[in-house]
Amino acid sequence: MLDIIGINGLSDTEKGRYGVNSLAFNETTPTGSVVTGTLTGFNFMIGGLNAMGCDGTGNFFCFKAITPPAGPALAANSELKLTFDLTVKQPSDFAGYNPDLKIQWLGTLSKNGKSGYDLVSQTLTPTAVPLPAALPLLLGGIVGLGFMRRRKC
Repeated sequence: MLDIIGINGLSDTEKGRYGVNSLAFNETTPTGSVVTGTLTGFNFMIGGLNAMGCDGTGNFFCFKAITPPAGPALAANSELKLTFDLTVKQPSDFAGYNPDLKIQWLGTLSKNGKSGYDLVSQTLTPTAVPLPAALPLLLGGIVGLGFMRRRKC
């Protein structure tokens, strides 16, 4: 999950953003390990991101909005939570992965008079999400019940 906070807030020097048109992450090593991905409201493709959106080139996987966002601008200090599902060839390909993210925002004219936004690039620090402590206990109990049922038959 990617959580973007502070949109159009005090630290946002551009303001007027009303949504994400495209976003891309660099490929893992080895390149090509990401087979497909899903993000609600976006199409998945392999390739990079330029000022026009996903361009199909480069070592990235990219998500492009099915319907580009339109105004009005998001409220000050808005937050976007984007949840991704990726299918990979080998889960071990994500070991040590430090994703670089690029985002193409859409919005009103910025305060400096530009007609659009520069691509935002940021290196992210992944957070490991541990399994809930009760899950191994639950699975162990299910296996135990299976053995007990098998002994009765």
